[in-house]
Amino acid sequence: MKAGELKRLLSKAGATFEQGARHTKVTLYGKVSYIPRHAAKDLGSLADAIVKQLGTSFADLRKPKTKEE
Repeated sequence: MKAGELKRLLSKAGATFEQGARHTKVTLYGKVSYIPRHAAKDLGSLADAIVKQLGTSFADLRKPKTKEE
């Protein structure tokens, strides 16, 4: 998964982003992680680690949001 794809998924889940000098700070559910700014580069297992640090899973990120959420 590329950084841009991960950022889109997190954005749909309600994550907020703050640009740093070299990385993008991501906040979701009160937890913080960082995404490198290499949008075209494959993140590999780093994407899994970022999602885990944010306390969610790819299955949760890909679920369509309901009006109750």
